[in-house]
Amino acid sequence: MNLYMHYSVKKYEGKTRKLKEVANFIGHTTGYVVPPNKAIVGDYAFAHESGIHTYAVLNNPLTYEPYPPKPVGGKRRLTIGKHSGKAIIKHKIREITKKTPTDKTLTVIAQKVKETYENGRKASLKEEEFRRILQEVGLLE
Repeated sequence: MNLYMHYSVKKYEGKTRKLKEVANFIGHTTGYVVPPNKAIVGDYAFAHESGIHTYAVLNNPLTYEPYPPKPVGGKRRLTIGKHSGKAIIKHKIREITKKTPTDKTLTVIAQKVKETYENGRKASLKEEEFRRILQEVGLLE
């Protein structure tokens, strides 16, 4: 067990894994929709998009997460959006293609992501949309 897990939630280990599931069940049963950005149990409680956040979380999750998402039934989401930087774009390219892009390719892809947001789009890119960009530059077939 790493220090991150030990330091944050060791004393609750095994007691919190179903927290999100229980919150969703209660929400479903009562008709209350758990807001996606709700702390701890929201779908986006552990979501990061901006350049500084994603860069920090990739290097040390403790910078923006007081504990890991798994012990409370959550999932970390690193997304690409209007304020994303090259670190998360590079990470996502590696995750999808299993290849490390050249600096030139990374710059081209970052520019294409930026262009996607020029007309006022707010939402993060879906994986399929990012895959299309990777296809456009020849990283995916």
